[in-house]
Amino acid sequence: MTKKFIVPSIVLSLVLFGASVAGAQTTTPRDQREASMPKARLENRLHLVNTRFQNVISMMESVANRLTSRIEKIKGAGGNTVESERLLAEAKVSLEAAKASLTALTQATTQALNMESSQKKQDLRNTLSNMIQMSKTLKDNLKEARNSLSKAIGSLRGMSKIRPGTTTPETN
Repeated sequence: MTKKFIVPSIVLSLVLFGASVAGAQTTTPRDQREASMPKARLENRLHLVNTRFQNVISMMESVANRLTSRIEKIKGAGGNTVESERLLAEAKVSLEAAKASLTALTQATTQALNMESSQKKQDLRNTLSNMIQMSKTLKDNLKEARNSLSKAIGSLRGMSKIRPGTTTPETN
C-alpha cells in the first residue's frame, strides 16, 4: 500500500523541483510581468494613501485659514477670542507635525520601493514596521488637529456679533 504512494510522490516532487529549477534558469516576459505586479500594486496603494493624507492636510489647512479670518472678524467686533486662538495655534502645530510625518513616510516609501529583493528580509520588515509607526503618528497628529479645530470653532459659536443668530422676524 505504501509503495503506491511513494512512487507518485517521488515523481511529483521531481516534476515540481524540476519545474522550479527550470523556472529559475529561464525567465519569460510573462514571468517578469508577474514578478513586477506586486511592486506595481504596492506603488499604487502607497500613492493612494499618500494622496489621501495630502488631501486631509490641505482640507484642514483651509479650515484653519477660514477660522483665522473668522477670529479676526470677531476680534474686530470686540469679541473675546483668546481660547479660539490658543486652540487654533495647537491645531497648526499638529498640522505641521502631520506634514513632517507625511514627508518622512513618503521618503520611507520611496526607500522601501527601491529596495532590491536580494536584501535581507529583516531590513524590509524593519522598514515596513517603521512605515506603519510613521502612519500611526501621522494619523494621531491629524486627529489632534481636527479636535483642536473643532474645539476652536465651538468656542467661537455665540460670540459672533456680525450677523444675527436667527432669521425669524421679531414681532411686537
